[in-house]
Amino acid sequence: MNQGVHTIDVLQYLMGPVESVYAHCETLGHERIEVEDAAVATLRFRNGAIGTLVATTCAYPGLTARIEIFGQDGSAVIDGDELVFRKLKSEKGEEDLNEKPNISMNTRGATTAGDPGAVEGTGHIKQMNDMIEAIEENREPVINGEEGYKPLEIILAIYESARTGSSVTLSQQVTVTN
Repeated sequence: MNQGVHTIDVLQYLMGPVESVYAHCETLGHERIEVEDAAVATLRFRNGAIGTLVATTCAYPGLTARIEIFGQDGSAVIDGDELVFRKLKSEKGEEDLNEKPNISMNTRGATTAGDPGAVEGTGHIKQMNDMIEAIEENREPVINGEEGYKPLEIILAIYESARTGSSVTLSQQVTVTN
């Protein structure tokens, strides 16, 4: 949960709500810890898409998070918070958008998979400052409780599936509109 929550959040943001998960979680590479260090899950999204999730803190020396989205009309790869590949099929045929694909989504430094102490707090600081300003200005924060619950619900379903050995259906995630 600690290392994978942000990637799961981005995945569900890009792909939409998750309908169900089937997962395995194990402690395979670290002794004397009370949590899993490897998780594998299949995800069925409400839009009909399927996906896989592989998360581990056992990969030496620690690798970047990677999201790959493949479809019949295009594909994209985000690696280490950067869009490194994108290709779309246009009405005229194939449109290659790879000339300058490196679009940074974050300025994070070293990966925390191999070095948990490498956490850079830039994103967290921005989020905490927004929360303080939201309280002071009596407004909704940019990332509200409903948005924070979405990846948490997926992770809890992954844990439940791993515990029971069964597929777990998620509750209907509520989308709040103003």
